[in-house]
Amino acid sequence: MAGDPAFDGETIADLDVDNVAEGATKLKHLNNAVRENISCLQTSFAVEHDNDTGKHTKTFFHETVQLTSAAASTPVNIVPDTDVTDDRKCYCTGFLIYNSGVTAWSGGSFTNVSIQDTSGVVFVRVKTNGLQGGDYITIASNINAVDDGNLAGTSNLNYTDTAPLLKGEGGTANKGLQVVANALPTAGTTLYVTAWGFIY
Repeated sequence: MAGDPAFDGETIADLDVDNVAEGATKLKHLNNAVRENISCLQTSFAVEHDNDTGKHTKTFFHETVQLTSAAASTPVNIVPDTDVTDDRKCYCTGFLIYNSGVTAWSGGSFTNVSIQDTSGVVFVRVKTNGLQGGDYITIASNINAVDDGNLAGTSNLNYTDTAPLLKGEGGTANKGLQVVANALPTAGTTLYVTAWGFIY
Protein backbone atom coordinates (compact mmCIF):
# COMPACT_ATOMS: atom_id res chain seq x y z
CA MET A 1 0.00 0.00 0.00
CA ALA A 2 1.23 3.47 -0.86
CA GLY A 3 2.47 5.50 2.05
CA ASP A 4 3.46 2.52 4.22
CA PRO A 5 7.11 1.52 3.55
CA ALA A 6 6.84 -1.27 6.13
CA PHE A 7 4.33 -3.01 3.91
CA ASP A 8 6.47 -2.46 0.78
CA GLY A 9 3.79 -3.13 -1.82
CA GLU A 10 3.05 -6.71 -0.78
CA THR A 11 -0.37 -8.33 -0.85
CA ILE A 12 -2.08 -10.66 1.60
CA ALA A 13 -0.84 -13.60 -0.52
CA ASP A 14 2.75 -12.50 0.18
CA LEU A 15 2.40 -12.91 3.96
CA ASP A 16 4.63 -15.62 5.40
CA VAL A 17 2.21 -17.84 7.30
CA ASP A 18 5.13 -19.82 8.73
CA ASN A 19 6.35 -16.74 10.56
CA VAL A 20 3.39 -15.77 12.74
CA ALA A 21 5.03 -12.71 14.27
CA GLU A 22 6.14 -11.32 10.93
CA GLY A 23 2.76 -12.11 9.36
CA ALA A 24 0.90 -10.37 12.18
CA THR A 25 3.10 -7.29 11.84
CA LYS A 26 2.59 -7.10 8.09
CA LEU A 27 -1.17 -7.62 8.46
CA LYS A 28 -1.24 -4.75 10.94
CA HIS A 29 0.53 -2.54 8.41
CA LEU A 30 -1.94 -3.66 5.74
CA ASN A 31 -4.91 -2.73 7.94
CA ASN A 32 -3.37 0.66 8.70
CA ALA A 33 -2.74 1.30 5.01
CA VAL A 34 -6.32 0.35 4.11
CA ARG A 35 -7.70 2.66 6.79
CA GLU A 36 -5.49 5.49 5.52
CA ASN A 37 -6.65 5.00 1.95
CA ILE A 38 -10.33 4.81 3.00
CA SER A 39 -9.88 8.00 5.01
CA CYS A 40 -8.39 9.73 1.97
CA LEU A 41 -11.27 8.56 -0.22
CA GLN A 42 -13.84 9.79 2.30
CA THR A 43 -12.14 13.17 2.51
CA SER A 44 -11.91 13.57 -1.25
CA PHE A 45 -15.58 12.62 -1.63
CA ALA A 46 -16.89 14.87 1.13
CA VAL A 47 -14.83 17.99 0.47
CA GLU A 48 -13.97 19.89 -2.67
CA HIS A 49 -11.01 22.24 -2.68
CA ASP A 50 -10.53 25.60 -4.32
CA ASN A 51 -7.17 25.25 -6.09
CA ASP A 52 -6.60 29.01 -6.00
CA THR A 53 -7.20 29.63 -2.30
CA GLY A 54 -6.70 26.16 -0.83
CA LYS A 55 -9.90 26.58 1.19
CA HIS A 56 -12.50 23.86 1.53
CA THR A 57 -15.34 25.09 -0.64
CA LYS A 58 -18.05 22.44 -0.37
CA THR A 59 -18.73 19.93 2.41
CA PHE A 60 -21.71 17.57 2.24
CA PHE A 61 -23.80 16.57 5.27
CA HIS A 62 -26.57 14.07 6.05
CA GLU A 63 -27.51 14.14 9.72
CA THR A 64 -30.27 12.78 11.96
CA VAL A 65 -31.20 14.23 15.36
CA GLN A 66 -34.05 13.74 17.82
CA LEU A 67 -36.46 16.43 19.06
CA THR A 68 -38.53 15.59 22.13
CA SER A 69 -41.77 17.35 22.98
CA ALA A 70 -40.53 17.97 26.55
CA ALA A 71 -37.62 20.08 25.27
CA ALA A 72 -38.98 21.10 21.88
CA SER A 73 -38.42 24.84 22.32
CA THR A 74 -34.69 24.30 22.88
CA PRO A 75 -32.91 24.13 19.50
CA VAL A 76 -31.14 20.90 18.59
CA ASN A 77 -28.12 21.34 16.34
CA ILE A 78 -28.10 19.44 13.07
CA VAL A 79 -24.96 21.18 11.82
CA PRO A 80 -22.99 23.14 14.47
CA ASP A 81 -21.67 26.64 13.79
CA THR A 82 -18.13 25.31 14.12
CA ASP A 83 -18.63 23.33 10.89
CA VAL A 84 -19.57 26.44 8.89
CA THR A 85 -16.45 28.59 8.60
CA ASP A 86 -14.69 30.91 6.12
CA ASP A 87 -17.92 32.88 5.45
CA ARG A 88 -19.57 29.81 3.95
CA LYS A 89 -23.31 29.08 4.27
CA CYS A 90 -25.40 26.03 5.09
CA TYR A 91 -27.57 24.85 2.18
CA CYS A 92 -30.31 22.45 3.29
CA THR A 93 -31.48 20.66 0.15
CA GLY A 94 -33.79 18.09 1.73
CA PHE A 95 -35.27 16.76 4.95
CA LEU A 96 -37.45 14.09 6.52
CA ILE A 97 -39.30 14.45 9.84
CA TYR A 98 -40.75 11.30 11.41
CA ASN A 99 -42.99 10.98 14.48
CA SER A 100 -41.64 7.75 15.96
CA GLY A 101 -44.61 7.01 18.22
CA VAL A 102 -48.39 7.15 18.30
CA THR A 103 -48.93 10.54 19.95
CA ALA A 104 -49.45 13.64 17.85
CA TRP A 105 -47.71 16.89 18.70
CA SER A 106 -50.32 19.26 20.12
CA GLY A 107 -51.34 21.50 22.99
CA GLY A 108 -50.21 24.72 24.60
CA SER A 109 -49.03 27.43 22.22
CA PHE A 110 -47.35 24.90 19.93
CA THR A 111 -48.10 25.25 16.20
CA ASN A 112 -45.02 24.18 14.23
CA VAL A 113 -41.49 22.79 14.07
CA SER A 114 -38.84 24.63 12.04
CA ILE A 115 -35.61 23.62 10.38
CA GLN A 116 -33.61 26.84 10.38
CA ASP A 117 -30.11 28.19 10.62
CA THR A 118 -28.77 29.13 14.03
CA SER A 119 -29.54 32.80 13.46
CA GLY A 120 -33.23 31.97 12.91
CA VAL A 121 -33.46 32.01 9.10
CA VAL A 122 -36.12 29.37 8.35
CA PHE A 123 -35.72 26.76 5.62
CA VAL A 124 -39.07 25.08 6.31
CA ARG A 125 -41.81 24.88 8.94
CA VAL A 126 -43.94 21.79 9.54
CA LYS A 127 -47.43 22.44 10.87
CA THR A 128 -49.16 20.49 13.63
CA ASN A 129 -51.18 18.34 11.20
CA GLY A 130 -47.96 17.06 9.71
CA LEU A 131 -46.78 15.65 13.05
CA GLN A 132 -49.43 13.06 13.84
CA GLY A 133 -48.43 9.75 15.42
CA GLY A 134 -46.52 7.60 12.93
CA ASP A 135 -46.47 10.33 10.27
CA TYR A 136 -43.42 11.29 8.29
CA ILE A 137 -43.08 14.32 6.08
CA THR A 138 -40.38 15.07 3.55
CA ILE A 139 -39.49 17.52 0.82
CA ALA A 140 -40.04 14.62 -1.59
CA SER A 141 -43.74 14.36 -0.68
CA ASN A 142 -46.27 14.96 -3.43
CA ILE A 143 -48.95 17.52 -2.67
CA ASN A 144 -51.55 15.93 -0.40
CA ALA A 145 -49.96 12.51 -0.99
CA VAL A 146 -50.94 9.83 1.51
CA ASP A 147 -49.37 6.38 1.86
CA ASP A 148 -51.54 4.24 4.12
CA GLY A 149 -52.26 7.36 6.16
CA ASN A 150 -48.63 7.71 7.22
CA LEU A 151 -47.24 10.19 4.71
CA ALA A 152 -48.27 13.73 5.53
CA GLY A 153 -48.81 15.83 2.40
CA THR A 154 -46.99 19.06 1.57
CA SER A 155 -50.12 21.00 2.50
CA ASN A 156 -48.71 20.69 6.03
CA LEU A 157 -45.48 22.41 5.03
CA ASN A 158 -45.01 26.14 5.26
CA TYR A 159 -42.12 27.60 3.28
CA THR A 160 -42.31 30.94 5.07
CA ASP A 161 -38.88 31.97 3.82
CA THR A 162 -38.72 30.47 0.34
CA ALA A 163 -35.29 31.77 -0.67
CA PRO A 164 -33.04 29.64 1.61
CA LEU A 165 -34.49 26.31 0.45
CA LEU A 166 -36.62 26.71 -2.66
CA LYS A 167 -34.35 29.23 -4.37
CA GLY A 168 -31.15 27.63 -3.11
CA GLU A 169 -29.81 30.80 -1.49
CA GLY A 170 -28.73 29.09 1.73
CA GLY A 171 -28.67 30.41 5.26
CA THR A 172 -26.56 32.99 7.06
CA ALA A 173 -22.78 32.98 6.65
CA ASN A 174 -20.94 31.08 9.41
CA LYS A 175 -24.20 29.73 10.89
CA GLY A 176 -25.15 26.07 11.29
CA LEU A 177 -28.48 24.27 11.06
CA GLN A 178 -30.93 23.37 13.82
CA VAL A 179 -34.47 22.14 14.50
CA VAL A 180 -36.78 23.75 17.06
CA ALA A 181 -40.48 24.15 17.89
CA ASN A 182 -42.13 27.55 18.26
CA ALA A 183 -43.35 26.53 21.76
CA LEU A 184 -43.65 23.50 24.03
CA PRO A 185 -46.51 21.13 23.18
CA THR A 186 -48.32 19.29 25.96
CA ALA A 187 -48.04 15.98 24.09
CA GLY A 188 -46.09 14.32 21.31
CA THR A 189 -43.73 11.39 20.82
CA THR A 190 -40.11 11.92 19.76
CA LEU A 191 -39.42 13.30 16.29
CA TYR A 192 -36.53 11.99 14.23
CA VAL A 193 -35.32 14.83 12.04
CA THR A 194 -33.00 14.09 9.11
CA ALA A 195 -31.57 16.89 6.99
CA TRP A 196 -29.09 16.85 4.14
CA GLY A 197 -27.30 19.35 1.98
CA PHE A 198 -23.92 21.01 1.83
CA ILE A 199 -21.82 23.82 3.28
CA TYR A 200 -20.45 26.23 0.70
